[in-house]
Amino acid sequence: MKRISKIISVVVLTFVFCLTLAGCSVYHDYKDNLPYHNVYEKIKLDKLVKLLDEEKNNDIKNEVTYVVYASNKETSSTTAITVLNEQAKQYGIDKIYYLDCAKYYTKSSGRKNIQDKLGMKDASVCPTILVYIDGQLKLDWSRTTIKNDYDNSYTKLCYDIFANVDKLK
Repeated sequence: MKRISKIISVVVLTFVFCLTLAGCSVYHDYKDNLPYHNVYEKIKLDKLVKLLDEEKNNDIKNEVTYVVYASNKETSSTTAITVLNEQAKQYGIDKIYYLDCAKYYTKSSGRKNIQDKLGMKDASVCPTILVYIDGQLKLDWSRTTIKNDYDNSYTKLCYDIFANVDKLK
């Protein structure tokens, strides 16, 4: 009887241990490759457009909205997402909207839809960082001139959009 009890205990402990290990990971959402303990809030295009329209029409001034337009299918997106997340935490930014670009950036009709609704220059660029102030687009990473200004450095860009956001106003 004691032997059966020991075997059952070992099996239960092994099961609990395996479940615990399976729950530990760097990413909590493999579908979108978002880092664990992130600042991202996933958003759909229509909801983002509605949010930006509300910001244009409300009484709050200098309201800043950060958007990352990225895809889990692009390696450069996962790099940008990770750097933006860490830098945002350092600068005390608590929310960046994450718009999954996978269904938009590969088709011309999807790119045109995004460009029309969000005011982006080039919706085929993935990842792209967008900064809106009072619902108006102030920084569009998809513009070649902006990318050249930052030498494709996400850290340098993060400094300007998080620490020196007043320059964009």
